Amino acid sequence: MTTLTHDHIADHSRLDAGLGLLCGFGAYLIWGGVFPVFFKELGSVPLLQIVSHRIAWSLVFLLLFLNVRRSRWQGVLQALGDGKSLLILATTAVLIAANWLLFIFAIVKGQILQASLGYFITPLMNVLLGLVFLHERLSRLQLVSLLLAAAGVGIATVRYEGIPWIALVLALSFACYGLLRKVVKADALAGLTVETALLTPVAVAYLLWAAWQGNGAFPAAGWKIDAFLVAAGVLTAVPLLLFAAAARKLRLA
Repeated sequence: MTTLTHDHIADHSRLDAGLGLLCGFGAYLIWGGVFPVFFKELGSVPLLQIVSHRIAWSLVFLLLFLNVRRSRWQGVLQALGDGKSLLILATTAVLIAANWLLFIFAIVKGQILQASLGYFITPLMNVLLGLVFLHERLSRLQLVSLLLAAAGVGIATVRYEGIPWIALVLALSFACYGLLRKVVKADALAGLTVETALLTPVAVAYLLWAAWQGNGAFPAAGWKIDAFLVAAGVLTAVPLLLFAAAARKLRLA
């Protein structure tokens, strides 16, 4: 039997932190660099339909991914069988759906500055929630970094004409999502699959209703829009998987 020494545990912790940092960087790179350009192409599609397609196609992608290795289903079944975990994931599902809706609303309405500002405020919210609810502590260097970041965001917020409510709601909803995903007893893949499965019936029902009313964009809007809507599922799921993995491996601070 192998005995884990303090050095082994420390190395493992550093490895987890490094992987978490890479996952978090990848998630924010996709959100900040790809999303604004990608969803601008869907400006002709009604807002609720975009969100509904993101949910439905995300679930299709996740189910295909789960079936590549059947053992991954165990985490999903455990999350579904745990009442507390299921309640937390139902809450995170509502939070992330509201966040998606508001983000796309901001992009479609030309409020890209507010959307970007929201994701600059989010890390500050993450730190605050970590300090309050998880009793995390900051080193002096981290505190100085936090104050500098807060000053920069504060200047950008003051320069904005009016109250940037979109940015604030985006930041608060996503920070709460990150906190809950950190504490729930479900890994990144299982948690996101359950969240998406809870939202999908509502999303599909709305899409069917829109199609019955003759307002459905899919497949009436043409192959290019159809391809973007399907791809939105993958583009939605991948950064969320990365973010959830980062949240579990890193302190929020």
